[in-house]
Amino acid sequence: MYQSVYYGQISSSLVLSPILRSVILIVLFWRAKVATVGAVVLSMTLALSPIILQPALSTTPRLQHLIFIVQENHSFDNYFGTYPGADGIPPGTALPVEPGQPSMGNVTTYSLNNETIGQDLPHDWYTSHSDYNGGLMNGFVEAENSSLTVGHYNRTLIPYYWDYADRYVLDDRFFASELGPSFGNHLYVASGSAGGNVNITAKWVLNGTIIGTPPDSFNLADLKLNWTSMPESLTTNGVTWTWYNGGSADPKTPSTFNVLPAFNYFQLHQNLLQANVKSTAALPNDLQNGKLAQVSWVMPGPWHPPTWPDLCRSSQTPDNEHPPARSDCGMDYVAYLVNQVMQSQYWQSSAIIITWDEFGGFYDHVAPPQVDKFGYGFRVPTLVISPWVIPGYIDHQTYDFGSLLKLTEEVFGVPSLGARDAISNSMMGAFRFNQGPLAPLVEPANFTWTGPVPNTAPPAPIAQPIPLMYLGLSLAGGVAVLVITVVALRRTRRGRRKTIREVARLFSQWLLLSSLE
Repeated sequence: MYQSVYYGQISSSLVLSPILRSVILIVLFWRAKVATVGAVVLSMTLALSPIILQPALSTTPRLQHLIFIVQENHSFDNYFGTYPGADGIPPGTALPVEPGQPSMGNVTTYSLNNETIGQDLPHDWYTSHSDYNGGLMNGFVEAENSSLTVGHYNRTLIPYYWDYADRYVLDDRFFASELGPSFGNHLYVASGSAGGNVNITAKWVLNGTIIGTPPDSFNLADLKLNWTSMPESLTTNGVTWTWYNGGSADPKTPSTFNVLPAFNYFQLHQNLLQANVKSTAALPNDLQNGKLAQVSWVMPGPWHPPTWPDLCRSSQTPDNEHPPARSDCGMDYVAYLVNQVMQSQYWQSSAIIITWDEFGGFYDHVAPPQVDKFGYGFRVPTLVISPWVIPGYIDHQTYDFGSLLKLTEEVFGVPSLGARDAISNSMMGAFRFNQGPLAPLVEPANFTWTGPVPNTAPPAPIAQPIPLMYLGLSLAGGVAVLVITVVALRRTRRGRRKTIREVARLFSQWLLLSSLE
């Protein structure tokens, strides 16, 4: 068992939905039957108050720091396939052992009973496309050559991640950018592209785009990538940034987790690497000493938090969650980082986005949209944690790593890179900047699971707010109130003095409603 610490959400239970507020206003005006032109004007003012009377909602005062935590190798269905209300694994899902050969039988999805599957699953470009099977999404068992591909985790095994989904935002249509392994997707995380003009003949390069993992014998510095990355753009536009590389020693040496030195720009400006690429061990210090950059990427690596459980240390599991790594130990590492932000001066101005770089060979039932020859890849779990997100919201908008870049561009006013970010959707729909700030949820960050997984019924789905409807609902409420007020104009012949009293009473009630908004 574990105990999280939740510092009570500020006024979230008092927030009125547009529907409820419109209904209350309609009832108030029906009872009042105010019969003056002034009442008509007031009714429209009340109903349109989200547009007229509330301050403009700018992201600038709210979001001043973005923190992207990147883990590895899990699909959405693998981590959240049974999460209530999400687009998870359809009931009764069974995949053929061999597509086109029904006599070979099927494998039904099932709940894992261990923190590690004990092996790595193939997740290269070619296996990924066999899994995809032209969009039929039924090639996983055959291509992975294992029924482990259809196993999935649940709240018992990864409780902190499910807690974050309960309290903040879960994206259930967030896709990796490339239908392939980690290296190409890390390039998308940094730049919105994996090439197009990489002049190397190799199995891991297709039509000038990196689709695989270079062999250890290849010097990544020889890539000399010549397109613009987001850290370069931020530098040019005066926005501070840090790339936490997991604890690797040399910030100027390119790797799967520190792709920046592979870019020609940073090979020519190595002083920027020396100043801005740090061990993840520096993140808690930067938070405590007021040195957090405006944009941070946190990549996994050999560094482990001081609170990491003994079981994680003794098992020598990495904290990146890349199978056969233990998922609970990776979750503890992530929770420690999130706790550090939540308990710092930066919580109220930050958005933390936890994502996974690719699917790791695990089944996902949603066919990824193919926006070009290279992606999207399969869905990956993504959590958005901030005081300013819609609480308990499952976001069904389609995203990929380009959306992280677009969010950066929108918050800090930097130009588009013109890569995948140019066609990716904005993530602003997950935020509600006029609400009271959500409180931090501090997890113990020391969870390990060694027992059997109980077969418990999932909790009831959380009702979902739909932020895009706010304006329409307010207008609808305004029309309804206007109609009722016009009827009152025709039916009522009360004196002016009573009308003034009624208007004053309604205005005071509106002030109360607005204070709960």
